[in-house]
Amino acid sequence: MSSRAISLIVAIPVLFLFYGFDINNKIRQSDERISQLWTTIEKHYQQRNKQLSIVLQEWEDMKSPLLKSQDVLIDIIAARKRLLVIPTKPDMFHQQAVFESFIQAQNQLDVVLKALLVEIRQSSLKKQEQLLSAIVQLEQYQQMIKELYIDYAREVDDYNLMVSRFPGSVFAEMKGYQLKSTLNMHYKAGRVDFNNLVIPDSK
Repeated sequence: MSSRAISLIVAIPVLFLFYGFDINNKIRQSDERISQLWTTIEKHYQQRNKQLSIVLQEWEDMKSPLLKSQDVLIDIIAARKRLLVIPTKPDMFHQQAVFESFIQAQNQLDVVLKALLVEIRQSSLKKQEQLLSAIVQLEQYQQMIKELYIDYAREVDDYNLMVSRFPGSVFAEMKGYQLKSTLNMHYKAGRVDFNNLVIPDSK
């Protein structure tokens, strides 16, 4: 056997181990980022739910809200109930129906908040600056949650690609890394501009 062949035989496993070490580090770093992102998502969930309670309290403190706005309030409460009962742990989102229910509830809350703000601006309720401020802040939490979910989904996709492809799959199995449930995103994080809403004719 020539010295060149021997060198190749020695070099291949060394290169494989070196590349594997690099892949292992990338998988570990991705796993850590996923955990950090989910912690941030949970924090924003708590803030969003708190802010939603503030919006409802501000609304209840009004003396004579419009009848139509009362209907909007009922829709907000219904959306809130849906969001509170839907599981939000990442390992539950592999069920397509569960995740789609979550997205529908998020979108439902976006729509009714927009409708409520239109009602306020069409009426004497527009003077209620505290409620307006609370609604805008709630919408900001909604938007942040959507953007965080997109970041989370992308990071999980990258992680799963690394642990499922050779040689990453070999080192992932050695270290105990497993595929994570993916979030099949069915929406884009579009912003609702509460300052430029088109208010319909009140005739």
